[in-house]
Amino acid sequence: ARRRVSCCTLGRVHTLTPRCLLYSQGRTGGEVEEMSTAHGCVWPVVTKDDPFRRVWDMLLSLMLIYTGTVFPYRLCFLEYRIPDGSPPDEVWEQIETVVDGFFIVDLFLRFFFSYRDARHREIVEWRHIVSHYLRFWFWLNFVASLPPSFVAWLLQVVIDVGISGSSVNRSLRLSRMFRLLKLLRVARLFKIFLALGQQRDNVVLGKSLRFVNFIVSMLWSVHLTACGVYLVASLHEEPKNTWV
Repeated sequence: ARRRVSCCTLGRVHTLTPRCLLYSQGRTGGEVEEMSTAHGCVWPVVTKDDPFRRVWDMLLSLMLIYTGTVFPYRLCFLEYRIPDGSPPDEVWEQIETVVDGFFIVDLFLRFFFSYRDARHREIVEWRHIVSHYLRFWFWLNFVASLPPSFVAWLLQVVIDVGISGSSVNRSLRLSRMFRLLKLLRVARLFKIFLALGQQRDNVVLGKSLRFVNFIVSMLWSVHLTACGVYLVASLHEEPKNTWV
């Protein structure tokens, strides 16, 4: 039977007989590691040295920065502005759609991306990648990718017809607040900074990156706190009676 081979260094998939092999480029750039599997054919796996992977991770970092900074500001200070929120802007809605679509694609691509274990070894066997991804990161990304319209529909089903109009309005505002779950994605950005801070080849670079990670974490915490304080006031039944 013909088997598939993942040639991650070349960015394409070949067929090979009589056994299934997985190739991944070594750290030196010229060394090639050959692995075989005893459980049938492997799926194509993209290593960290692959050009596509590098471009994708760079785009991912930009999307995460947007999600952690611009998104909470727009949600709290514009859409929940007191007394009346601003109408949604079509340009920003299109940007949000592109960002959400990117993360949905990334949700499934992660099943085919290699990762580094606790000993900094790059794991390229597909079944190990799937097992590692399903332990935690898949579910976090899945929850963060749920469409807010689904939650709004669910709340409308739960809401009793007999409750007051102000309570209905507040429930609908809470359904929009579900979008804050997108901030769970930012945990991956800190994971990237943490991995960069564990550089062993350059001690000075590793320490510098850890310092940058600390500063960014502190500034982001202040930014989120400011957005959260305003959001709590806007969710009050009588926002005009709050400190705002």
